[in-house]
Amino acid sequence: KSKDNEPYWESPWGRGRPGWHIECSAMSTYYLGETFDIHAGGRDLIFPHHENEIAQSEAATGKQFANYWLHNGMLTINGEKMAKSLNNFVTVEEVLKKIHPDAVKIFFLSAKYNAPIDFSWTRLNEAKASKERFDSFFAKVASIKSHKNGLQFRKNTEKIFNRYYLKLADSESRFLQAMDDDFNTALALSFLYEILSEGNKIHEDSGLDFAGRIFLLVKASKALHRLGSVFSLFSSQNVDTQNNGLINGVVKIREQIRASKNFELADKIRTILQDAGIIIEDSKSSSSWRKLEN
Repeated sequence: KSKDNEPYWESPWGRGRPGWHIECSAMSTYYLGETFDIHAGGRDLIFPHHENEIAQSEAATGKQFANYWLHNGMLTINGEKMAKSLNNFVTVEEVLKKIHPDAVKIFFLSAKYNAPIDFSWTRLNEAKASKERFDSFFAKVASIKSHKNGLQFRKNTEKIFNRYYLKLADSESRFLQAMDDDFNTALALSFLYEILSEGNKIHEDSGLDFAGRIFLLVKASKALHRLGSVFSLFSSQNVDTQNNGLINGVVKIREQIRASKNFELADKIRTILQDAGIIIEDSKSSSSWRKLEN
């Protein structure tokens, strides 16, 4: 029913006008046809809006309106719906000033698309820490994979190698199964963490020969990049390419200084690099670096 100050059309039931339900039916059938594949929207629109769309459209065309419906969960803050009308919202611009986009993606991927997710800076910082764990692993792989040419595998490490190889392959397969199960991103993300965990174990496992370790590390890194690309994760470079050679050189010199047990000088170099935004991470056999996140 139209209000006094609104346009209206006469009908057997009184003066009326098109409402927001018929607007969506009209626009979608005009641009997408009488039947289309996917209709999305928030869970709060299931009733009455989407039910009305279906009733109107199918009554008019006699055909199925949409083949699939995807209803996303609501973004809440302190348990309440985030909304401009409640003045309890945070803008994307505010978030990206503090948190890397990949970390924001990890935050949202941690909940299934049709489940609610509660915004908090604590959870965003946890996602940021997760991103830094991935960055740290990629830095480790980058620092040693240049040595892979000409290395030989040892027979006595084959059993350990095969165990890691099969575990990585299993995690990849289960990631795909999770995504096939109604886009279960939270479960899929857990398998990225599995690959990351195995990669870190491989890096430190003295039971592997060097060739096997590098092979598995590269395999884990490639798997993370390949599967992460489904979410547009892990695509950015940590540091400008032209700086890589210089930083790698400084890190190699520092490794030699550590090997000579001049730890005071090694710590000074670490501090200088950290002040320049470069984090050094030492393991038993080598050192790697990554860019410090804001």
